[in-house]
Amino acid sequence: MLAAARLKHMSARRVGWIALFAGLVNLIASLALLTVLRPGTVASGTVISERMAYVASHHMTWMLGWSSCMAGTFSLVALFFGIVSLVESERLRGHLPLILVMVGAVSDTMGVSLQLFALPLLARSTDAVAPVLFDVMDGLTIAWTGGLNNLWYGVGFLALVPYLQQSKLPGRFAVLALTIGLVTLVWGAASFYGEVIWLVTTTAIGMMLFLLWTFDLGWYLIHQKNASASETK
Repeated sequence: MLAAARLKHMSARRVGWIALFAGLVNLIASLALLTVLRPGTVASGTVISERMAYVASHHMTWMLGWSSCMAGTFSLVALFFGIVSLVESERLRGHLPLILVMVGAVSDTMGVSLQLFALPLLARSTDAVAPVLFDVMDGLTIAWTGGLNNLWYGVGFLALVPYLQQSKLPGRFAVLALTIGLVTLVWGAASFYGEVIWLVTTTAIGMMLFLLWTFDLGWYLIHQKNASASETK
């Protein structure tokens, strides 16, 4: 029996590139949320009519910005699939971390889809109830792609910690995953709390930690010299 997990050289490099890609895509999505998407979201602090006017007049940038967020969701799922597949252990079977993240990704995708399709239509509508529906849909987006998804993501990161501990990866990756999991749980709770300052703060901290983790993990897996760990009987 193997006492510890092993890393496959080719698989390690492949997962490393996935990690770098996930970091890059989520960096782009974060910049989009901070710049071109911010005026149309609750983070702007403006009234609904101003947010609707912005979305209506910036349709293309709005679509591109939220599409990058959708890509970030898919890249996270791919990264978890790669990490779970990479770690071989007699004591860790199944794909629990991946399943948890996939559940979160469903909620995430539902929320982003509202931003991509429903909100632009409502923003351009002249119907009297459009602002009310815009506000309701925006609230659902925050619940799905800020609240529920991050609660599942947070638990997924916590479930990933034992996999990283069983691998021959440096301990910092498990520590960072644990920290990201805890922060992401707070991030999800803050989305339901309703205070913009808490939502913005937890989002910023969570994304910075995630980017640090993905870029560090990707660089390590791609450039490590000894990808195959020794076996102990």
